[in-house]
Amino acid sequence: MKARISRRCWLAALAAAFAAAIAGAIASGSLAAAEAHRLAAALGYVFRQYAVLLYDLDPGNGDLRYVAVRFPRGTVTPALAERFFARARAQLKSDKLGFSATASRLVFINLGTGIPDEAFAEGLGRAAADLPRAGIKVEPPKPARAVLIENDWEKAKEGEEYARLLGPNGERIAAALAELRRRHDGRVRRWVQLLR
Repeated sequence: MKARISRRCWLAALAAAFAAAIAGAIASGSLAAAEAHRLAAALGYVFRQYAVLLYDLDPGNGDLRYVAVRFPRGTVTPALAERFFARARAQLKSDKLGFSATASRLVFINLGTGIPDEAFAEGLGRAAADLPRAGIKVEPPKPARAVLIENDWEKAKEGEEYARLLGPNGERIAAALAELRRRHDGRVRRWVQLLR
């Protein structure tokens, strides 16, 4: 899903995983844009995420590095992404590892792992070699900017940390988001009942 939030800020909401949990990620052309932070907070609030990754892969001189793992076009499925992620975690031995996914690539941002960038890329290369699938290419590290927009649900049980980021109309927006969260939770409960 892509959305134009303002003239300066293009966002794409993507599937992501962090430390073996599915989470939201937003690719933004302007990390400083308040709109991007508000959208990340809104996603985290509605889906009760501990963190939403906000990143820019074309920052010019970003302070972080990312490694793209490319697959043949359209072949990245949730199962394949999960298998690759498990191999990557085993190779890199980091509980801080996370990725974002599109239909043909997984993007791993070296954010808070403590692993040198070249070793990070090498570990992903070893994970790719573990998968018997032709056509996986691991690109060298490239600049990125990224930040985790977070809410500690153990301490801020109503999403207060996210609500503070929603802007000047935060209370009104949080009330609308709470209704979306209730509807989402209801749908999840119905699907669980159907799957039993």
